[in-house]
Amino acid sequence: MKTTTKNRSEKLNLFIKDRIAAVPQNKLKEAMQYVILQGGKRLRPQLCWETASLFDADEEEIVPVAAAIEYIHTYSLIHDDLPSMDDDDTRRGIPSLHKKFGEATAILTGDAFLTDAFYILANSRIDAGVLKNIVLTIAAAAGSGGMVEGQISDVLINKYDIGEEQLIKIALKKTGELIKASVLSGALIGRIDKIKLGLLNRYGGAVGLAYQISDDIKDIKKDRLNIASFMGKKRAIGRTEELLEKAEDCLRKLKIENGFLIRFTELIRNRLEE
Repeated sequence: MKTTTKNRSEKLNLFIKDRIAAVPQNKLKEAMQYVILQGGKRLRPQLCWETASLFDADEEEIVPVAAAIEYIHTYSLIHDDLPSMDDDDTRRGIPSLHKKFGEATAILTGDAFLTDAFYILANSRIDAGVLKNIVLTIAAAAGSGGMVEGQISDVLINKYDIGEEQLIKIALKKTGELIKASVLSGALIGRIDKIKLGLLNRYGGAVGLAYQISDDIKDIKKDRLNIASFMGKKRAIGRTEELLEKAEDCLRKLKIENGFLIRFTELIRNRLEE
């Protein structure tokens, strides 16, 4: 499994390197390379790739979609690190993009990743009907009714009386939607039937929320309201376990017994023990 995910990451990185090499403005090119080629887990592209591969999808169709998803995730991290957002000086052990290149360049680099993601999709070899559904899925997850809605609600979190239901909604929008879209995009590349798509939709929703709660549990000691600090660590862990069981039940119904979709639930469960 590790060999498979490593090979996929290497192919994805080669694709991304080639696309960024074509960027005409040198400072923008340097900034894009700095932020996306430093590593990262590539979890969302792996979810897309694994799901698509389960249904024998063509690798030439998978790679552009996986790259577009990573571009959108990268743009979100760049903007999230800005002083007006989470104000983080480091990312993956190195200076955040705005600390290295300045805020203006960071904002524009994020804009470039978001826009170029859809350029990559539009230039893929995927059938137009399938591509339309993939674009709709990813755009809905990333846009004003998805990740951006979650981000702005998170920014305004201390300006109104918030409860558990609202915090869960923020987590679903801010993190869960793009994770779910990664799974669904892979399913769409694989041209699967509606029953399997429904099960993968439930799987993606469950692991997306579980991943964010596990992240909040790690940050529970920080002076910031999140699901885990609101629920308390014990109940947050219990809720995460419930979500992971739901996700694994979906995989059992799909007769998926190994691979990255299962490994992802294990990864989240292991985070609870750290």
